[in-house]
Amino acid sequence: MREFDGDRLVRVHRPDCSGADGPCARVAALLPRLAPDPDEICTEVYGGPGRLVVEGRHDGAPVRVEVTRTDGCQIARHDLLRAALGG
Repeated sequence: MREFDGDRLVRVHRPDCSGADGPCARVAALLPRLAPDPDEICTEVYGGPGRLVVEGRHDGAPVRVEVTRTDGCQIARHDLLRAALGG
């Protein structure tokens, strides 16, 4: 996972993906909840410039998830992803 403050990279996390119940498994389980729904209605609350980017492979397919804190829906996704990664 790469963590940004606006466009500035502030931290890179490389979680241990060897365990079946570790951070990679938790992120994989969250993938359906991290995808934006075209019909969702989000609060217009700005949570700051934070941005998380997770890149890797899941079941052999490349995965890239990017979440920000630009509205209520994105803040919720950001918080879910951050918790799944352990912090």
